Amino acid sequence: MNGNEKICYKKMGISFFLLFLLFMSTVSGQSKSENLILGKWLMPDEMGTLEIFKCNNTFCGKIVKIEQRAENGGQLLDVENPVDSLKIRPVEGLQVMTGFKYAGKNKWINGNFYIPKKGKETSPEIFLTDEDHLNIKIHFFIFSKTVELTRVRNDF
Repeated sequence: MNGNEKICYKKMGISFFLLFLLFMSTVSGQSKSENLILGKWLMPDEMGTLEIFKCNNTFCGKIVKIEQRAENGGQLLDVENPVDSLKIRPVEGLQVMTGFKYAGKNKWINGNFYIPKKGKETSPEIFLTDEDHLNIKIHFFIFSKTVELTRVRNDF
């Protein structure tokens, strides 16, 4: 191998290394963006708190706190659930989000969201509008409704 070939191989090696670094920074940046959804979120009207966490390679969520109580003063149960055997489970602690995947540009899709108040499951789109506000856009045939959640910064 002559001197010119060595220089050419050295330049190719440096180019591949720089491409690798660029690729890794892009993957790392996406990883950081997709994880912005993680944490605790206050539901509308301070009804309760939803915690979003990673489960395998998707995002899930559960209700970790619920303010509303049952008529008898006890804990709120999943009474609207269409499955009779599930109507006795508490809403607090209930996993309501499963399977959401990051789609880029602060958007999560292809998951399921269970709405205990209605006893229904839906597949909404979730958008992070800024660091502290999360919008869940639910579609009903030709109608849609957006519910805004606010990030919980301090857990008292």
